[in-house]
Amino acid sequence: MLEAVPEGETVKDWSEMITTQVFLGRKGADPAAFLSGVRRKWLADCPGSVEPTIHAGNANGYSVSMMLIGCPLNPATGKPEAALMRGIAGADSFYLMQFAWRSAPTQDQITKAAHYLGTVNVCDTRNPDHPCIDLKGFSPQ
Repeated sequence: MLEAVPEGETVKDWSEMITTQVFLGRKGADPAAFLSGVRRKWLADCPGSVEPTIHAGNANGYSVSMMLIGCPLNPATGKPEAALMRGIAGADSFYLMQFAWRSAPTQDQITKAAHYLGTVNVCDTRNPDHPCIDLKGFSPQ
């Protein structure tokens, strides 16, 4: 698991967080079913949450699902919390990306997070049906 927060914040005290989880060896996991389990736990843990829709699709030849869920007042923190999640069923493992807010996100924040998560894909150098992007000449800014 990798958690990233804005500069000056910590994983205990954050306003936004991007989390990447890789469930090694979890082959064949259904992203919609996985998110359904997350949704069930979230709804049980946060009174007043509205049941979200899980959107299923395909990206780079793999099954993908996304959902946006919010908690009006997280009992553990006393703050509102929301998360946009994208699950991807890879050939060898299951991947979960999450963009979370400790506030009620604006539509602009949700749109930007959805765009970002929409760019996250899984590739497989062993299989041309799941091509990897060419990073030759790539230089991070």
